[in-house]
Amino acid sequence: MVFFASICIPLFTLIVFSSYRLTRGTGEMFEAELRALLRGSFLPGLAVGIPVVILLLLLQGLIPLSYKPFRLYLFFTIRDQLVPCILVLLLAALLRKAESFPGLLFFLAGFFTVLNWGQLSIGPQHPDLYSLCLLAFVRMALLIYIPLLFLRFLEEDGFLKLLFLSLMLLLTVTGGLVAYLYMRFYIWPALLMGIVLPVSTGVLLFAGTSGYHTRVRRRRQSRG
Repeated sequence: MVFFASICIPLFTLIVFSSYRLTRGTGEMFEAELRALLRGSFLPGLAVGIPVVILLLLLQGLIPLSYKPFRLYLFFTIRDQLVPCILVLLLAALLRKAESFPGLLFFLAGFFTVLNWGQLSIGPQHPDLYSLCLLAFVRMALLIYIPLLFLRFLEEDGFLKLLFLSLMLLLTVTGGLVAYLYMRFYIWPALLMGIVLPVSTGVLLFAGTSGYHTRVRRRRQSRG
């Protein structure tokens, strides 16, 4: 299970990117684009993830773990969802890695990969199911949901911008709920939610990226 937690994010990213490109008839450029994304997005994501692991370790010391229901939920939502998601999106925007779905996908993949490695390294000697499996499932879902929602957030104005921001916040709330259920010994509901989250991304991926490319083509045509 430690091996799964270590490689699941890169492996899932390759599967998503392969499907994304092949369904759009651009499979012939796959290897060249993959190399460019690994150098230009995945490796920078790994690099910026290292100080974030240290920050999360410090944050864990500032917010002691409590098994009171609300504080338990708050602890895992802040540590594992809210803070990493906010930081990675700020870093992606600053480093100009949020200009396309593949670029943001690979940047997040590098970031979440090093977070998985770091949390496994500094965590307990015998990691539990949440650390080994459920958290990885949630992050696999974030790999799809965050780029699609964040790209729409950047495109839109007014109410729609607020809507996509709210959806991203709702996603972090849902991810924290997986940890809460597990820590409260609702193992099967936590496992079910952890599995449903990445599985559900398939529909959103193909619907969302199709709509994104349609909007890009329309903007280009209107400018032409």
